[in-house]
Amino acid sequence: MIGCPQISSINYHPHSHRIIVTSREPSNTCDIYLFSPPKSASNDDRPLWLLDRANHLRHTSFNTGRREGVVNQTTPAPPSSSSLTCVIGTSYGLLKLTSDERIHWLGPARPRPGPAEGDFFDQSFLPSNPNVLLAGGRNRDVRMIDMRVKWSEWDNIPVGPVARLRAVNPHQFLAAGPRSRMALYDIRYRQRKPNGAKPVVEFAGYRNEAHMHIGWDVDLDSGVVAAAHDDGRVGVYSLLSGRRLMCPAVDAVAARTPVRSLQFQTMPGRRHPSLFVGVGPNLKMFSIGALGEDDEC
Repeated sequence: MIGCPQISSINYHPHSHRIIVTSREPSNTCDIYLFSPPKSASNDDRPLWLLDRANHLRHTSFNTGRREGVVNQTTPAPPSSSSLTCVIGTSYGLLKLTSDERIHWLGPARPRPGPAEGDFFDQSFLPSNPNVLLAGGRNRDVRMIDMRVKWSEWDNIPVGPVARLRAVNPHQFLAAGPRSRMALYDIRYRQRKPNGAKPVVEFAGYRNEAHMHIGWDVDLDSGVVAAAHDDGRVGVYSLLSGRRLMCPAVDAVAARTPVRSLQFQTMPGRRHPSLFVGVGPNLKMFSIGALGEDDEC
């Protein structure tokens, strides 16, 4: 068992076979918990991670030199990044965990004088370039970070506050946040004025006025986005058109508070990913697909 209060994120780094757990408990340190669960027998027709037998449990801590803050999210590094395990989004800026289990600032060696960089809630690597990271949060800009250059050369894309984001191809990313804003942006046009940062696709049906910790995920293969709404509902949207798709089973979800845990995942023995939704103490699984030839999903 892992003694991690107020868990904020659980992610998996395939290259090292490690599960990364973070805490939202306020602290002046950044705390990361790592463990490698044993796998069931190789001939098991339903392979499992034996979580009750977790081994190599590690706790890594880093003193930020700031006042109390929280860790919001980790983003596992792509397989080609041999020295990087994950990027860490916090309320006092971005950090990184390297393969030697050390935490460092992502950017200047120490925070610059003055206020912290701000809350970062989600990060995503460009699919075609593991050195380029998009990071968004409470600030009005999404940071476009090239880890090969100095932090002073990083770019800003003014899209407004972001709760969740995902790079969907080498040139575009999807961002969702408060004020019921979810849109697809093209980074190739970011320097063009005055409309370079305008969205190329908008998702008019998305409903989230104020929540930053809210469920959201993208399935690129089927071209759909699943997004929790602030009324406890969940909507499924077309990544191509931005329209909300008819999905009666998912539309019937009605939680008392906004769903915070929502993820597409392909189970062993399945050809296509399923949508997992945490509703109160229950975990619900949905299969999503096109009913007809003209359907967008």
